[in-house]
Amino acid sequence: MRSFFLIAWLASLAATVWLSLQPQPEFPVEFWNADKVYHLLGYAWLSLLGILSFTTSAAKRRALLFTLTFSVAMEFLQGFVPGRMPSFWDGMANAAGVGLASAAKRFSK
Repeated sequence: MRSFFLIAWLASLAATVWLSLQPQPEFPVEFWNADKVYHLLGYAWLSLLGILSFTTSAAKRRALLFTLTFSVAMEFLQGFVPGRMPSFWDGMANAAGVGLASAAKRFSK
C-alpha cells in the first residue's frame, strides 16, 4: 500500500510542476482568494501523500520538509514564466497546506 501512496505522491508532484509552470492558470471556480485556497488544498494533498508514503517518523518529516522546499522552488520558478510571478502569499498558503496535513496526521492517531 505504501508504494501506491509513493507513486501517487510522485505523480502529484509532477502534476504540480506542470500546473505551476503554465502561463495564465485557469481556476475551475473563481472566488475571492481562490488561488490561495487552491494552493492550501494542493499542498495539503501533496503533504498527506508524502506522509502516507513512508513508515518512519523521520522519513515523514523529510517528506514534509521536501514538500515545503518544493513549494518554495515552484514559487521561485514562476518568476521565469510569462504571465506568472512568485508570490509570498502563495508561499504562505503552501506552507499552511503542509502544516494542515501535518496537524491532521498528528491528531488522527
